[in-house]
Amino acid sequence: MLTSGNSTDGVDGDWEVVAQVGESGAMSRGIAVDFAGKSWFKIVADEAVKNLEEIGAYDLSDGGNDTWFFMGTSISQMGLKQTEVDSNFSQLIHARYPDYYPAMLRGGIGCVNTTGVVEGLKYYGEYAGNVKFWAIEMGTNDAWGDKTGWNLAKFKKNMQEIIDTAKAHGVTPIIARMIATNPDIAEWQVYQGYLDAIDELTETNNLPKGPDFYDYFSKHPEELSASDGVHPAEKGAQSMHRLWAEAVATLYENGFGDADNENANQEKDDKEGIVSSKVNFKVPQVSVVGRTVSVSGVQESAQVVIMDAMGHMVVNRNLPTGNYFVIIRGKKLSYSAKVTVK
Repeated sequence: MLTSGNSTDGVDGDWEVVAQVGESGAMSRGIAVDFAGKSWFKIVADEAVKNLEEIGAYDLSDGGNDTWFFMGTSISQMGLKQTEVDSNFSQLIHARYPDYYPAMLRGGIGCVNTTGVVEGLKYYGEYAGNVKFWAIEMGTNDAWGDKTGWNLAKFKKNMQEIIDTAKAHGVTPIIARMIATNPDIAEWQVYQGYLDAIDELTETNNLPKGPDFYDYFSKHPEELSASDGVHPAEKGAQSMHRLWAEAVATLYENGFGDADNENANQEKDDKEGIVSSKVNFKVPQVSVVGRTVSVSGVQESAQVVIMDAMGHMVVNRNLPTGNYFVIIRGKKLSYSAKVTVK
């Protein structure tokens, strides 16, 4: 990775090497660089790069507190990374809390269990140890077919090691309750002991509570893959982003303070019998009907702007074929979407 402070087109000017990756084999990673006085960055590869899915650039000048690594199995790989959704975790948070736009590192490895993660913790710390939060979806492959809890002790031990490693890097881990299966298709369901273990790990380690994938998908099995009954379908992927956003919304509701203090406040509320209202995420609905862009689900006072690919403002009807960006701004609302007129 190189940066420049005087380039005019990304080619000319003086360039400084600020990071070198080499052949890491990692599916995702975060690199923090000093960008003071710079205006350009670029990534140079020695040879063609296969399957480069996403590059994101974020401003960490505020300390990088709003940074997230999504660790998981193929469920996170498919639900949070590979499936294109209308609104991802960052967009949902930003739409509800315009002052924030979380930086996301999307992980997820097919067939991995907690033993595999523990064996690679050195690399997780190296590649994703510079974020504030690890959003963890783990356990499905540990629990697969386990009807008696024979693998439960190993799962708990491994998860504790993952938690300890995160904290050693200054990272706050947040654990999702593992996804329910559709037993009619998968022919097995998650053993209750694994869910209890996640609850216990969350409580004993004083962690913020993660999303309850088990409860949601047990009530919405139609959002799981029709072929295996375990992985999320397209609608299930959108729900995963939303459930993560809803689960951590209290961090943003309270000014994005210290996660440990936030969890302590939550415990205090529980003991005093105070029930916090659940934060539900609803985003504007943007659709294309013919050559007209339609927006619904917003207040009348919200400002809606439609721009073409060149950045020119256009009216929302009789649009030529092409890609457009819809930008919506309102009270406690900041949302954008890309649409295509065919």
